[in-house]
Amino acid sequence: MAAARLAEAGHDVLLLEEGPLLAGADFTERDAEMTEALYAERGLRATDDLAVALLQGRAVGGGTTVNWMIMLRTRDWVLDEWAERHGTVGMRGADLRPVFELVERETHARPVPDDVHSPNNRIILDGARSLGWRAEPAVINARGCVRSGFCGHGCRYGAKQGTLATYLPRALAAGARLVADGHDTSEIALQLCYSERTVKNVLHDLTTRLQLRNRSHAVAYAVREGLI
Repeated sequence: MAAARLAEAGHDVLLLEEGPLLAGADFTERDAEMTEALYAERGLRATDDLAVALLQGRAVGGGTTVNWMIMLRTRDWVLDEWAERHGTVGMRGADLRPVFELVERETHARPVPDDVHSPNNRIILDGARSLGWRAEPAVINARGCVRSGFCGHGCRYGAKQGTLATYLPRALAAGARLVADGHDTSEIALQLCYSERTVKNVLHDLTTRLQLRNRSHAVAYAVREGLI
């Protein structure tokens, strides 16, 4: 979203993504293949103690390429608490309501139609309502969803209105540049048959000599100098 708006405002925008650019038929709906291609550390990322698995998107579009499209507005009572307890300014419900509405329009966020809920979801909705509890259908960012059930592995049908289908095309059309399919230190070491320590030392030497702040800055420098 930021990239699209900045590019449309005339700024020079460079988008960096560690993972690949995939779309349409690239999403094969094969679990093992797509998990390896679309998730950080091939879907095996976890906390240091391995107690919690972290399924983090690693592809152009990031988490919006692999999530299940649920669009949640931050509740007013949460925003009020942030303002009252933490001093946030301009972030109460009334302030953010037009922002939420804008994003929902741009990503085609709509409630799930009543007649397409799964039996499990239908039981939850009907049961909650019979008990007098508030129950609402989820709001999802989809256009022409075919209910394939493979949202977590990318949408080959173009229905998911994540950044891959919405803000990225806008950013590129406005002149932003995209550098994708990068490599981390271990992957570089493996391809060059060097140790990770050697790769880290070389990267540190280059960034120091060229007065670059980090690897993202280094990529921006390389693009500006026509090296990639």
